[in-house]
Amino acid sequence: MILFHPGRLAATALLAAFAGAILPVAAHAHGDESHETAAGPNGGLFASAGNYHVELLASDGAITVWLTDIGGEPVSTEGMAATVALYRADERVDLGLAPAGGHSLAVEDPRIQPAEGGRLVLQATAPDGEPIEARFDLGSHGH
Repeated sequence: MILFHPGRLAATALLAAFAGAILPVAAHAHGDESHETAAGPNGGLFASAGNYHVELLASDGAITVWLTDIGGEPVSTEGMAATVALYRADERVDLGLAPAGGHSLAVEDPRIQPAEGGRLVLQATAPDGEPIEARFDLGSHGH
């Protein structure tokens, strides 16, 4: 039988709540890695996904994604396929992204209407075959 000291239990609960409050919530990525919530070089949300960094910019009618390696060097998206799921309230919109030149993927669709409280989940396969998954909470960023 395990006994908990009331003071330790309260301290543990307080520590867990504090840790949850300070963890970044704007960008979550595959493998429990996360990146600071600062905007990426193109003004989008930034996340780590395995050996890659993903920047995602969502606006009304369009989503653009840029892919770099962990050193920040652009990774060609030629021939890559990716999907993004946009979640808003009880709605999910699934979209395919296509290479848009250089190290970007993009899609335009009138159903793309990012809203505060929504989230986006990107899934792709990197040129080296590694699966890439990055999650982005839209929060109150106004994107």
